This record gives sequence, C-alpha cells and structure tokens, in this order.
Amino acid sequence: MSTLRVGTITDLAGTGSPYQKGSVIQVKYYQLIDNTTLNYGSQRNADVSIPNFQIVITPASTNSIIKLDAQFTFGHTGNNRDYLFGFLRDGTKLANSGSDLSASDLVPPGSYITRRRGIMPAYSSISINNQNVMSVASYTYFDTPATTSPVTYNAFVSSYDLNNTIFINCAQQTTSIGSESGTSWISATEIGG
Repeated sequence: MSTLRVGTITDLAGTGSPYQKGSVIQVKYYQLIDNTTLNYGSQRNADVSIPNFQIVITPASTNSIIKLDAQFTFGHTGNNRDYLFGFLRDGTKLANSGSDLSASDLVPPGSYITRRRGIMPAYSSISINNQNVMSVASYTYFDTPATTSPVTYNAFVSSYDLNNTIFINCAQQTTSIGSESGTSWISATEIGG
C-alpha cells in the first residue's frame, strides 16, 4: 500500500487546481454594512433590485452549481408585512416555477390576488408601521446557469405596499432609543457538478 501526499495539485498549465465534482471551486461575496434606503415604486408586487446588492461570478464549467445565499436586514415605512425576496440571474427571476398558476396569475403584477413567486417571504415583528423595528430575510437558492461566461446575480424585493421606503440595514429612525441596525450580505459559491 502506498500513500501519496502533496501540498497542491495544479493543472498541466500550472495555473491552478483541476475542476473536481462536488468540490468548492470559488466563492464570491459582497457585504453591505452602510445604512441606505430603497424607495419602492408605485407598482404593487414588482420585483425591485436592491441597489448594489449583487455578485458577478464566472463559472469554471457549464456543469457547475451556484449556491446563492443572502441575508437582508431592513426596516420599512409600509403598514404591510407582505415582503418577498429572491434572486435574479442576469435579469431573469429565479423562483418557484409557477407551474400550478395560469398566465393571468403571473402577469401583470399589481392586483392583490396576484400570486407572487420568490424564494423567501419576510416578516416584521409587528403588523403596523413601526419606525424602530427591523426585519431580516435569509435565503438560499441553487442555480445551474450552464455557462462559463460571467453571470450577474442580484437580490430583489417585492411588496404589496405602494410608495413605501425600505431602510437597508436600519430602522427608519436610527437615532431613536430601541432602534436597530444590522448588516446585509450576498454570496455565490461555485460547486463542481
């Protein structure tokens, strides 16, 4: 019986490790530590990209799996707890396929009876507008982009409230006693497939 021990394994060109199925190939991340705002538009249930909350990753193989993770901390001015979160890949929504829904249920957004598709519904600690309370949404999605070209992943939020403001990483009144603040992050992990 022989034992082979090596410090590193490189490809024939000497430029890096070979691609291995099931292994972590690379990790990209972005952490948002500043407080900022997102003014949600006047269209109900629209998927609005969270500003600067994105990752660009170039998969090593068309067989790779991209594990997306996000934690989003926020406060809001709306009276609703009806927020939904998810990811966009190069502008295309990654979510429940909606195969059980008719086309009229999927588009256009705007009515209360429209079923929305996403990855993570979030909640507020109380059901009314509270300027000192924050919520957190943590969610994961496994994507198979089938490309070796750069892919951009954005996080989005959807709300039933109209014209509300979402306070990223803070409650509305950040200087008030009892108000909270936090951090938000997004990451993409390439797994050999």
